[in-house]
This record gives sequence, structure tokens and C-alpha cells, in this order.
Amino acid sequence: MCEKAQSHYESTLAEMEGLIERFRGLVAPMPHHGDKCEDSQKQCLLQALSQLEQTVNGLEPKDFASTRSIQ
Repeated sequence: MCEKAQSHYESTLAEMEGLIERFRGLVAPMPHHGDKCEDSQKQCLLQALSQLEQTVNGLEPKDFASTRSIQ
């Protein structure tokens, strides 16, 4: 992988991780009403963020490969 593509991958990953943490911070002050989505919108959002975080953690440089070169 070329250096530019690796840099793009790393910066995109860092930006995604930062957005997840920012969103988690927005959810944190919400009231806690239970441990299931049926009981708590906060819990539902946290579960969705956890799934998103797992997906982002599984990304690899090849996931960013395209037929276009990164400029």
C-alpha cells in the first residue's frame, strides 16, 4: 500500500473513532431507565454505538481501496 493511501486510511479511522466518542459524550448525560432498548433510548443508542465501533475496528486498508487513486 502506498504511503498516501495508508495515511488516508489512518486519518479516516481516527476521524471515525473521534466521531463515535463525540456521540458517546452527547449520549452520556441522558437519563438511564433500564438495560434494554425497550426501556431506555440511552441504552439503545449506546448499543448502536458499540456495534458501530466494532465495525470501525474491523476496517482494513483494503476496505478503502477503489479503482480511483487517492489524490
